Amino acid sequence: NPNMKGAIGESYMDLVIVSINYKFLGELDEVKVKVQYDWKKTPFWKLTDAVGLTWDSDLFQPKPDSFESQDCSQTYIWTLGYVLVCYDVETVPSDINPNGVWWHAELRSGDKYHEGYGEIILEPKTGTNTEVGDTQFFAKYIHNKTPAVGVSLSIGIFSLTPSGFGYDTMAEWKDHEWDYSGC
Repeated sequence: NPNMKGAIGESYMDLVIVSINYKFLGELDEVKVKVQYDWKKTPFWKLTDAVGLTWDSDLFQPKPDSFESQDCSQTYIWTLGYVLVCYDVETVPSDINPNGVWWHAELRSGDKYHEGYGEIILEPKTGTNTEVGDTQFFAKYIHNKTPAVGVSLSIGIFSLTPSGFGYDTMAEWKDHEWDYSGC
């Protein structure tokens, strides 16, 4: 039933958060955070999904114009069979605010093995301890199962609330730390 809501199992999809620190003059200068999704099994419903990421807005702010996302899938080409095709890199998210960002993931009909990512650079806010610290990042993937209705996310403090009728979700947390006290 496409109107049901449930969880996306780990045997169907991987959702991973990768975060990398960049330092300048012995202190944390910025953090690049990437959310990657990889469908292990081709979903029945191939529509436009939503992916989001939140951070601690007391510690970090998004660096202007640093967001990008890209979707890839295996497309059938008559002379070659299935080949991996990556589509244009998007640099404008569906929504961004001080607490997080979300974007659309396109699952193309007829294709299989969909994967993609979204990434953003976060800058420490004034007052953030850039020598030693820790935080968490939270990501959520919303798989749309209702062709007539899209899905979207409302961004809150460490929350991504989906809207729409029929969807499945997967969520992931990542602990992140930095320690430049010995530098």
